[in-house]
Amino acid sequence: MGNNSIRVITYGAMIAALAAVFGLVNLVSGGIIDVLFSYVLTMAVFYYSYRFGNLNGLVTATASFLLLMMIGIIFFAVFTYATMFLGIIMAWLLKGRKSYRMCTVVLTGAGALKNLLIFNLMAQLLGIDMQQEMIELVTSFNINMDLVNLIYWTTPVVIGFMEATMVNNYSRLVLTKIRRYHQRGR
Repeated sequence: MGNNSIRVITYGAMIAALAAVFGLVNLVSGGIIDVLFSYVLTMAVFYYSYRFGNLNGLVTATASFLLLMMIGIIFFAVFTYATMFLGIIMAWLLKGRKSYRMCTVVLTGAGALKNLLIFNLMAQLLGIDMQQEMIELVTSFNINMDLVNLIYWTTPVVIGFMEATMVNNYSRLVLTKIRRYHQRGR
């Protein structure tokens, strides 16, 4: 085992341990700050994937997910795991020297898909019938079913776009700051 492989394993273990600590703090705080922790972990996995490769980032994200599941925070674990994929995708895009616009488009699609899956998965886990809820919404507020369908399908896209913009900008900021730090050190 070389020095670099020890560094890869150590950094990955630190990110997984950080996920466990964030999960415990989230559990103690009542789940108030879970989204913030998810994006902090996404930036950590982004930089880790950018530096050591996407496969190592995927292994670290999976280890973090398993630790969070062992703690027993299902929503936080699923949401964080899905959000970490945005960081891994961003690392892959930036290594391929893709443009800002291309990164935003790809991350918006991935974020919209993630949010749609999360919304439906959580509804299934909680036993909520989305079709019945939409029908009740239409009848109680006397609004058009087409409008409800439009809101149902556009909300994950809008949230995905906001996530894509945030991940895109913050990951570029993280890389810029780290590059400046390393240039000053030499």
